[in-house]
Amino acid sequence: MFLVTQPDRIWGWEDGERPRYATAERALVDVISNARYGVSVSQALSALSLAVGRDSRYLDRLRDGVERYGEQATARRVGLLVDRLFGADAASPFLELIGTRRAPVLLRPTGAAHGPLDAKWGVTVNVDIVPERLGA
Repeated sequence: MFLVTQPDRIWGWEDGERPRYATAERALVDVISNARYGVSVSQALSALSLAVGRDSRYLDRLRDGVERYGEQATARRVGLLVDRLFGADAASPFLELIGTRRAPVLLRPTGAAHGPLDAKWGVTVNVDIVPERLGA
């Protein structure tokens, strides 16, 4: 399967003549924003947890990646997940990216259109927010 993406939306890491690869934060933003990549929210949470555990600056780069991605709905989703996993202080840098739009967005964009509303982030939580068990 091939995924079509606008050329100006491709960014990540490049090493000289080699092809571009998504950075870890770009990959996470992609899978949280769009179910077409076939990654569940629980898998994305596991990746987020691993990345933060291995690199103390990962959340800073993730915030920068979310800003560059330029979608308030994505900022809301990522902010909510960071908040739930690591707390309000860790998630606070994402608040300035969520905009003022009042209509809630779905945590899983292609999921059911119902679930509890997280009013802080403006996200309808339509899937469980539980990391996949690692090593199982």
